[in-house]
Amino acid sequence: MARIFPNLEDIARMPTPLTDGERHLLAFLSKNLGDTFDIYCQPFLNGDRPDFIILRRGYGVLVIEVKDWDLGSYHIDEAGQWRLNQNGTGLTSPLAQVVKYKQNLYDLHVPRLFDAKLHNRKNWAIVQPCVYFHCAIEDAATSFCKDDNTSEKVHLLGKDSLTHSRLGKLLTVCKMRENPSCLFSDELYEGFARTL
Repeated sequence: MARIFPNLEDIARMPTPLTDGERHLLAFLSKNLGDTFDIYCQPFLNGDRPDFIILRRGYGVLVIEVKDWDLGSYHIDEAGQWRLNQNGTGLTSPLAQVVKYKQNLYDLHVPRLFDAKLHNRKNWAIVQPCVYFHCAIEDAATSFCKDDNTSEKVHLLGKDSLTHSRLGKLLTVCKMRENPSCLFSDELYEGFARTL
């Protein structure tokens, strides 16, 4: 079973309770990730507050943003901007949001991560961004997000994605499953752990 920070009792006492999607995803991840994984729930990073950051020493990092949105209430316009159907109000894309969290981990939050990226561009892949849409199936979320103008690849999950086999595929694609990474050093892992 994965290690969870803060512990479940402290999570239950957070001033802002977890959404249904966050609770559901946390329960799934805690049961299906082994004890070599660390799950950080809503870490506060100088103004950034990703829903989950998952670390695995020697492998990498997965940043997950959770949305309990009914995608039928939104559309993406010709410019790739998310909008509310009701009144056309523009919204920050959840894909852009999770990519921004990733960028800030490199640029602002984790010591030596920015230098590692400058030294070797492949180090940009240490952190993988993901959005979980709790009220949509994965195919519908993927189809909906195809017009999003976020420049970076973001992994998408839907409520039907929470299976052991789908999680295994995600971890394989994110290089967090089979072979350890020579890029995610113990020094970088410790930097993440201290920051989180």
